[in-house]
Amino acid sequence: MKCMDAIKESLICHSLKKRSKNRKYTREEAERYVLPDDAGSEYNNSYYFSAHDLSGMSLFCRLGQRGGKSADEVWFAFADKKNRYNLKQQLFENDIPLKVRCLEPGSAWQVEFTGFLEDAKTKKNVEAAFSGIFRSDEPIFDFSYDMDPRPMAKTIAKAKWTKAFFKELSENNQTHYEQGGRLEGTFTISGVKKKISAPCIRDHSFGKRSWDYMNMHMWLAALDENGKTINFSMVSYPALDEIWVGNTNIAGGNHKSVIGHEMRTDIRNNNLGQNTVKAIVETADKEKYVITAERTDVFDYVFDGGKYHLYEGLGNFTINGKPARGIIEFGFNDDESRWRK
Repeated sequence: MKCMDAIKESLICHSLKKRSKNRKYTREEAERYVLPDDAGSEYNNSYYFSAHDLSGMSLFCRLGQRGGKSADEVWFAFADKKNRYNLKQQLFENDIPLKVRCLEPGSAWQVEFTGFLEDAKTKKNVEAAFSGIFRSDEPIFDFSYDMDPRPMAKTIAKAKWTKAFFKELSENNQTHYEQGGRLEGTFTISGVKKKISAPCIRDHSFGKRSWDYMNMHMWLAALDENGKTINFSMVSYPALDEIWVGNTNIAGGNHKSVIGHEMRTDIRNNNLGQNTVKAIVETADKEKYVITAERTDVFDYVFDGGKYHLYEGLGNFTINGKPARGIIEFGFNDDESRWRK
């Protein structure tokens, strides 16, 4: 590492640690956050729930509320070894089919869906509903305040520091946190009820989010049979290229930041994402996890009028040889020159 980069990294680490002590939102305020009335369309308040079990069942949903009276972004999908159902419409201005509500900050959320899903076999829309509760006694992991600052500091240190650079960073900052737990409820499809009880990870993010601002991203989120999680992601922006972050609570129950990684897969090979991903990640306390991910299904989502494509993949994982299931997510800007290397 160059001497100047080391100095810059140290300065950024100090700044990030200082910020973590001056939290802008309390946990309860963040959980009950509502977009301001004057928020523009570039501002987002997003809720995501993703449940998976080792039998092959997956259910995920997302409600992305937008300011400026813009249409909300909605996902809902269910899959098991025999069936696949997906909400084809992605933008809703009225009659939002997905509703989420905080019952107890950091502990319980209600998730309700009523609408029509496309049956992958018949290509016909069928009536569907879901009513469930996400519950957790796991700690929340806030990427702004709980993450080890070294990976972010290393990325910022490599960039060219200008007033415009720091202005761009501050304007695109957002709150983003995740929590593992369990989702329990009833999924009804064509009048047939299915009980759901599975490990689940949720995330909540709010702030400025322009999909077209992103060059590309990858996110791996795996849950084992006990509901323990491992998250590992990379995102590339015009201002900052390849921010690699992650966390796990597999060992010991407390969240540990990922500070090092070795990718064994070329994740920039195309604009669809890889069906097989292999990586080794290392936490701040020197624990190493060998991750393999095999994508078994994928759902395509389009943002900003086709400027950004996101592929939400379902998959089977191994974590140091032990089975898990979860999400293999890729996103690519339509401008290939922004991510191709």
